[in-house]
Amino acid sequence: FRLAGLGRIAPGYRGNVVAFDPAVVKDLGTYEDPMRHPEGIVHVVVGGVVAVENGEPTGQRGGVVHRAGDSRE
Repeated sequence: FRLAGLGRIAPGYRGNVVAFDPAVVKDLGTYEDPMRHPEGIVHVVVGGVVAVENGEPTGQRGGVVHRAGDSRE
């Protein structure tokens, strides 16, 4: 997609990483309660910001919306 600063875990890049245990990952969401957090997702880093730590959401959001034609780096 030619998005500068993404696609690598390196200094100067905005990293997106998910650390999980494949033996226990389980989607707990249902039609009645689709926002339930999954089991087995230990850490999530979005745009260099920790969004899930030790399985618990931190409330932090590091994501950026990219639209077609966006020249942001």
